[in-house]
Amino acid sequence: MKLNQFSNLAQPRIAVFKELHDKYNGVIVDGPQWITDPLDSAKELLRTVIQDDRGLYWAFMARTQMPDAIYDAVVAAGVDEIEVGGHLEIEWVETRGNTKVYAATYTPPEPIKGTF
Repeated sequence: MKLNQFSNLAQPRIAVFKELHDKYNGVIVDGPQWITDPLDSAKELLRTVIQDDRGLYWAFMARTQMPDAIYDAVVAAGVDEIEVGGHLEIEWVETRGNTKVYAATYTPPEPIKGTF
C-alpha cells in the first residue's frame, strides 16, 4: 500500500504532539485559514496543511499558543504572510501548566523567476 493511501491533501493526517520535542516540518500545501474549532464553536483555530519529505500530508489544528509561534516565525522570516509553498516547522518545546508551548520556523517560498 502506498503512503498516499494513508494521507492525502483531501484527507491529511492530524499532527499530534505526544512527547516533548515532537516536531513536524514540510512544505505548506493548503491554508493557512481560520476555521471554527470543532471542539468549541465559539472559538476559531488556525488550520494549515504541510507535506513532509516522505509525501505524507499533516494538518495542524492550531489552538492555544501554536498560532503565536507561527506568527513569530513569520515575523522572524521578515515577511507579512504565510504562503503555500513556504516551509514550516513546528516543535513542542516546553510545557507551562497544562499548556504546550511551541516554537516554529518559517521559510517563505522562493520567488518565481520571470522569463523576460
